[in-house]
Amino acid sequence: MNIYPCSPHPPLRTYTTCSPVPTCAQAKTRELKTTLNAEFRAIHELCMFVLSSSRKPELLRSTLAALAAYLSWVPPGYIFESALVPALLELFPQPPFRNTALQCLTEVGQHRQQSDKSGVKSDTT
Repeated sequence: MNIYPCSPHPPLRTYTTCSPVPTCAQAKTRELKTTLNAEFRAIHELCMFVLSSSRKPELLRSTLAALAAYLSWVPPGYIFESALVPALLELFPQPPFRNTALQCLTEVGQHRQQSDKSGVKSDTT
């Protein structure tokens, strides 16, 4: 039995069976998600400010790209109980933002499916 789940040399049996002990990567991912959840309010406010008031295409594209990368980690309330989805829908028809807005909307859709499976309710149903 490996009492050090973060050991760089796991025991041989972990290669052939699924270990119930979390790996370092799983623990680090969980820690990063917890930290992001705790600090996401400021990130969300900044993104919403940029999406609603900026007219600089490069800033909007960068903000959308960052959102697309992190939306799977965003707490559901920040997605479904804010103006994020309407902001994405407003940017989607505009050619310079179409691809990244679509990536964000796809992540929102996947997030919605995961929330539905886990029983999380939102005000948008």
